[in-house]
Amino acid sequence: ADRNRGVDPACRIPRGHTVSRAELERIAPGLALGRASGGALWYDALAGDTERLVLELVLDADAAGAAVANRLRALGLLRRGGRVEGVSARDEIGGGDLEIRARVTINAAGPWLGELQQPLSGGAATAPKLAKAMNIVVGRRIFGDVAVGVEGGGPQKRLFFFVPWRGGTMIGTQYVEHDGPPGSCAVTAADLEGMTAAVNRIHPGAGLAAADVRFAHVGLLPLDPCADVSAAAEARLLPRPRVIDAARELGAEGLIAVLGIKYTTGMTVAARAIDLACRKLGRAAGSVSQARRDQPQRAAPAAAGVDAEATRRIDPRQPTTVADVRRAVREEMALALTDIVLRRTPLGTFGNPGRDVLEACALAAGDELEWDAPRRAREIALMEAEYARLLGGRTS
Repeated sequence: ADRNRGVDPACRIPRGHTVSRAELERIAPGLALGRASGGALWYDALAGDTERLVLELVLDADAAGAAVANRLRALGLLRRGGRVEGVSARDEIGGGDLEIRARVTINAAGPWLGELQQPLSGGAATAPKLAKAMNIVVGRRIFGDVAVGVEGGGPQKRLFFFVPWRGGTMIGTQYVEHDGPPGSCAVTAADLEGMTAAVNRIHPGAGLAAADVRFAHVGLLPLDPCADVSAAAEARLLPRPRVIDAARELGAEGLIAVLGIKYTTGMTVAARAIDLACRKLGRAAGSVSQARRDQPQRAAPAAAGVDAEATRRIDPRQPTTVADVRRAVREEMALALTDIVLRRTPLGTFGNPGRDVLEACALAAGDELEWDAPRRAREIALMEAEYARLLGGRTS
């Protein structure tokens, strides 16, 4: 009821309401309505670029005094007796290992949380099993400009949302139990066949084939260790996030672990973890809202050179320019082609833009990062391998 309190009028969310069967048929034609008497229409916000949102948090942290580094891999925890004193890490671009010492270490490594902490428990598992969560993106609008949620029949009553997405439709989410290390997470050909078949059962009008999928989102979520193992993966997801004091649960002082489950609760979980770290450091735990008010304003990115080359589009079908690529490298810590194509610009987030576009982007980035021809070729190969990971072995 208070969702619009203090919100700019232009950004306020309208009130939801029910609609008649006739109105539902007009809004979402082709639905198998059965005995439905109507539907419910409500409004919400859509995060069109969660990668950029994460990047903004990193850049804000940098502006507030944090030392941040892209492509730096945590290898393991540094320990002395029963205390964790930081992490060993590896520079995956420049090479070389280093140690980062800290009085308090926060393990927010997501699905890799258990791997990092396993030595503390004598080899026993320290994190729950994982579920693979997948959304698919197809290149056409299935329900126009509205998002539609459709529940299927059967005991699982799987719910799929069809969301307008960059000229196409994003459909999800499907959950399956993940078997293997976190780094092996991928969308397989069987995943695409199974998911498109499930969508067609719920909404036959979609008429999807696995080949229609041009992009996918995939990630790992923790399963509840107390849930019934015979239940479907979506029914076994961990219901709420956890902030773990390793001193209490593992006998390792100086370590805090974050077991997250949902993007929208990230700020709240972060505040809890920081408050716990402050208590361990003997400092007052300030509120997140106060920290945000006190944070210095981040300087605007430096303007790129105003020349014909800077304004040239990398892909004539998209707004991303050479200047955007330069800024990604100079101001936003992009060190690889995948950083730019998938996490700094929209170039590749609606599917593989094509070899010509990847080569043009690699050339523009290479001018900034001093890539020679073999290095540009390697970066393009890694980019195509990422598409293969997301598309069941296909690159487009």
